[in-house]
Amino acid sequence: MTRNVDISRTSTRSWLFRCAPVCLLASLAGAAADPPPLAPPPEVDSSLARIDGKSISYADLEPRVGDKMAAQQRDYEGSYRHLILGTARARDRLVEEGLQKLVDDRVLALEAAARHSTPEALLKSVQTPTITDADMHAFYESQRSQINQPFEAVAGPMREYLQGIASGEALANYLHSLREKYHAEITWQPLREQVDATGPARGPEHAPITIVEFSDFECPYCARLAPILRQLLAAYPQDIRLVFRNLPLQAIHPKAIRAAEAAACAREQGKFWEMHDAIYAGQDKLNGKELREKAANIGLDAQRFKTCMDARQELTAIQADADAAAQLGLTATPSAFVNGRFVDGVMPLYQWKALIDDELERIASRGAG
Repeated sequence: MTRNVDISRTSTRSWLFRCAPVCLLASLAGAAADPPPLAPPPEVDSSLARIDGKSISYADLEPRVGDKMAAQQRDYEGSYRHLILGTARARDRLVEEGLQKLVDDRVLALEAAARHSTPEALLKSVQTPTITDADMHAFYESQRSQINQPFEAVAGPMREYLQGIASGEALANYLHSLREKYHAEITWQPLREQVDATGPARGPEHAPITIVEFSDFECPYCARLAPILRQLLAAYPQDIRLVFRNLPLQAIHPKAIRAAEAAACAREQGKFWEMHDAIYAGQDKLNGKELREKAANIGLDAQRFKTCMDARQELTAIQADADAAAQLGLTATPSAFVNGRFVDGVMPLYQWKALIDDELERIASRGAG
């Protein structure tokens, strides 16, 4: 479930991330099997009660409870999928994180021995770039609608957050250089989920890597992810295809459905991504009038847009995306799949790049083999 966050009251690490580490799928074979059956309802002609000797059967009761029982069954199946898939992903995330840490510890120990030093001393020697005012202003502008506070009010925690990201990236780069020096190779193979890449897309059609993102237009974390994914696409223009799918969390984001419809109606005029970017750049303005203003600002035909929105003809496709998400056990946004490998929440750009580089290396290795 997404959360609304006040940067002034939240630790910098938790402010931007719902899932900071790379969340990778390792073993989901058989995880989406059908759930154990619930106790069946009574037989249609079975007697449940009597009045003056006249029997009341389940057939008499079914019109009163049948729809609720069907909804209960759907909820049960969805909860089962979420539990099984979520548990498997969390378990294998532990394997991935533990393996990465073990490899880093081993190459760090080798380097320490070679330099007659200690791992602790080597880690302390890693140089971290200093965050400049320009860095802070650039980040603030990219996240202005989510921060929703004056620059001066958030400058302190924002600098701390960005400095933490810079430190993490510097450390990751150093450890990667040690892996290359000592020829470290991770042979662990993540299993992948089958995810249909249907929907509006950015990037080459036959790119080696497909990212399928399930997102909610009113979700603040999704808005924070959007500029990161744009930077990722710019860094790998021939390697990544990004596919957008809807997962509007209506219980907490009542405007998400209409925003999704607005983006779908913009797609009819060839401007889905322009509307996508406009919505995420101004999530505080998602009522009907404001969506029409966004449509005008990106150059849509106003009457065609209004007709499409009034007809609500895109609801079926939006619901199909939500149904697909339910089959994958997804209940929170953003959720993404990189060639079927699960990524939960928002990661900084350098972690996305590490995942993409790993995937490209795996593809190259398969080709060489």
